[in-house]
Amino acid sequence: MKKITLLLIVTFSTAFGQDLDEALRYIKVGNTYREVDEFNLSEYYLNKAINLITTKFPTQKYWEAAAYENLGLLHRDHEEPEEAQKFFLKALDIYQKNNYAASVKAIQKLMTSVGNQEEYYAGLDVGATGVKLSVLGAKLNVKTKKLEFKVAKKFKNANVNMGVKNISAYKEGAQAIAHFVNDSIASFKIPSERVIIALSSGLVGRIGQDTVLLKEEIKNALGNPNQKIDIVDYVKEAELTIRGAIPQSQWYQSTVIDIGSGNTKGGYYQKPTKAGEFPKMMGIEFPGTKTYASSIEKKYDPKNIQEYITAIDAESRDLALQIRRDFDERRQEMKRRKRVYLLGGASYVANVLILPDSVKEGAITMNQTVINSFKRKAVTDIAGLRNPDISVIKDAGIKNLAETKISEINNNIFPRDEDIISAAHLVYAFTSEVTRSLPAKEIIFLNGTDTAWITGLIRQTIENQYGR
Repeated sequence: MKKITLLLIVTFSTAFGQDLDEALRYIKVGNTYREVDEFNLSEYYLNKAINLITTKFPTQKYWEAAAYENLGLLHRDHEEPEEAQKFFLKALDIYQKNNYAASVKAIQKLMTSVGNQEEYYAGLDVGATGVKLSVLGAKLNVKTKKLEFKVAKKFKNANVNMGVKNISAYKEGAQAIAHFVNDSIASFKIPSERVIIALSSGLVGRIGQDTVLLKEEIKNALGNPNQKIDIVDYVKEAELTIRGAIPQSQWYQSTVIDIGSGNTKGGYYQKPTKAGEFPKMMGIEFPGTKTYASSIEKKYDPKNIQEYITAIDAESRDLALQIRRDFDERRQEMKRRKRVYLLGGASYVANVLILPDSVKEGAITMNQTVINSFKRKAVTDIAGLRNPDISVIKDAGIKNLAETKISEINNNIFPRDEDIISAAHLVYAFTSEVTRSLPAKEIIFLNGTDTAWITGLIRQTIENQYGR
């Protein structure tokens, strides 16, 4: 009799285990079909699992809830938030009643992500001669499990000069930053913890220890003593520029040269040698447009423009040798890669003044003829350079935009002839050296990338938060 009883128990237990295993297999198969976007098959197997568990194993609440959770994920993936929430609530109710604490937290997080609303982040690039704002929207694609980014707003104020050791300038810059935060960013309902403020390498290089004073003025203007303010060195700035402006498919075939007002930075990404490693940034740093102009003016009479031109011609030949030595000895890939991306104010001015009909184009190929013309006109016909002939532009929209951009250059970006002459020499020096050796190079100016590195910093911050 004992043997019969024991046999019945073993048989029953085996059947129980087999039936439950079958239900778990249905959940697994249903989830696999969800991953490959087979909605009907996924729904069929998940419902089959629920029916089997609720009819034969009503005490197996955890697995019933797991099946409901997967149904919720299925509807979430197909952008059916109401249906998704319905199944998530069923799962949540079971998890709570049975004290599955970890599952309760996980499902609650899932429920908040169902709408998957775009979250906005703001970044402010505090530079030597202005403040730039970038508002970036981030959204997790539930199908690809990848973060998607969209620039929602860009704005710059080129009239704020903080690259001088002057407390009044710091206060003015701090007020401009507060204006961006309180007015422009308010429309996106961005909380303070998603506001990223960073001081550029060019600014820090010019004001040195005054960086501490500037940071305090910014915090006072914001009324937030806890506001985090980053300082970005030239290597990090170049890396962030690549992340914010260059397609990832081009990272290991390209170099970047960003000629700003405070400094020139750039370099290239070195491909990782091992799986899982991050790419290594190989950076460069040289004087920027206004820094270079100021250094020459200290040696020669700034009121005598012809003396300044003679001086900068001689100085730029020495600079070209320094660039060549740096590229040959430290950054050999600068000359080996086929594509060179030019960014920054100097490159922007070159394109607007020499190719005014291209102001609406996103990526503009620059040949040496354009670059040579920019330098030649800067030293022989500065008035003509500042006033290019736009009467030949037939499209009224492009013509009006070109006129606006030219006015902006002459009145705000480079009102001094010395600075535009400096810009022309720097563009010429860098492009000449980077294209000196084979292979033949493609030089591309990227328009609209004035907020590139701060956008890259926002992206990196978001990716770190998501662990991606």
